[in-house]
Amino acid sequence: MQINYIILAHQNPDQLSRLVQRLNTENVCFYIHIDLKSDIDSFRSELERYSQHVIFIENRVNCFWGDVSMVSATLNCMHHILADQRVGYTVLISGQDYPLKSNEYIMNFFNQHYGVNFINMFSLPTNNWTDKGMNRVENYKLNLSDRRGDFRIIPPLIDSHILKHFANAESPRVLAVIDENLETLMKPRTTLSYIDQFYGGCQWWAFPIESIEYILNFLVVHPDYVDFYKYSFVPDELFFHTIVGNTPELFEKVQKSVTYVDWENGPFYPAIFDMSYYDKLIIRDELFARKFDCNLDSTILDSIDYKLDLIH
Repeated sequence: MQINYIILAHQNPDQLSRLVQRLNTENVCFYIHIDLKSDIDSFRSELERYSQHVIFIENRVNCFWGDVSMVSATLNCMHHILADQRVGYTVLISGQDYPLKSNEYIMNFFNQHYGVNFINMFSLPTNNWTDKGMNRVENYKLNLSDRRGDFRIIPPLIDSHILKHFANAESPRVLAVIDENLETLMKPRTTLSYIDQFYGGCQWWAFPIESIEYILNFLVVHPDYVDFYKYSFVPDELFFHTIVGNTPELFEKVQKSVTYVDWENGPFYPAIFDMSYYDKLIIRDELFARKFDCNLDSTILDSIDYKLDLIH
């Protein structure tokens, strides 16, 4: 069994190095995408000792929060995995994730459950999201900058009253972006004839290589699918879920995600785990958890390491 970890990272090279060290074992490879805005050299120097198992993705993307750029970065990693003729499971995690189980346990888990698509998903509309999630596929999201939260969600401007509202109420900065995209905004969101139902859920997943191959082939057949999400809000919580949900042979093999995220702070700000969460984390069934920040509390990672080393 091979495991391919896709890691999306943009900060804390030392924490990423610690994650790789914890997961590094035989038959494991790390495909790491560093946000184009970040200094990749600091990450390379931290991970140089693991060069045999670490691949930095050269086709880097300038990632915006809640933007299709996150999907593009993930797809670039997936293409690299197939080009390397890797097999086994591909696991999408971030640089602020950490395992809750030993490498031996993780390897055995994927061996025993081979073929399952581990992803949390639900159909839209849903009570889990604001506006039942339909604003993500019916309205347009326009980035005003690459700063987190600096965007506007705008309905199609096909009604003169809506257009007049935005013309009168918005700031010059927003109106300039609307003007740049006006031809698109004057139309309803494009419908995808081959999509019967939209699905959403948490970003993080684990797929067998057959599912990775299917998804990338699907995008070759339907290149407009990626284009659709260029104007969607947080498309990384829709993109893969909707492909899986509209493909019976994938959907029938879905089980819950292997990554635990605590959303007690709200739908867009997961809890950052410190030692107060330790007892809660060590009894979780999931293989991984997020989110950790070693600059705020590294003792939680020390404690997890101690537990895993005792088990091993």
